[in-house]
Amino acid sequence: MLFFSLRRVFSFIATGLVALTVLPNSFGSDGPRLVEKDGRYALMVDGRPYLILGGQIHNSIAWPIELPQVWESMAALHANTVEAPVYWEQLESQEGHFDFTNVDQIVEGARAHNLHVVLLWFGTWKNGC
Repeated sequence: MLFFSLRRVFSFIATGLVALTVLPNSFGSDGPRLVEKDGRYALMVDGRPYLILGGQIHNSIAWPIELPQVWESMAALHANTVEAPVYWEQLESQEGHFDFTNVDQIVEGARAHNLHVVLLWFGTWKNGC
């Protein structure tokens, strides 16, 4: 049983990595990447250097009912990026049934407020336990 669960987790991670490398190319744009020149590094987004001015959604606030306040806070911070936690219990609350509703709401809300998104993945347990 543990093997099956680990295999599913690794499969999910592999699918995500493939999506991160393949999808940007399918939309005709480069994905974010680090570029090195003369020993210095720059994060490139949409072909230009990108400085993250970000805010992180608190561990317990990444639920849809709390998101309107998040967008207000990000606007008040003049942020261009939001870091948002994603929990396994939200994504697969029932074994074998995946629900991306919360992730979709984070992405849609960020797009509506001109924010980039960094998803913080808590696949098994948050806070490093």
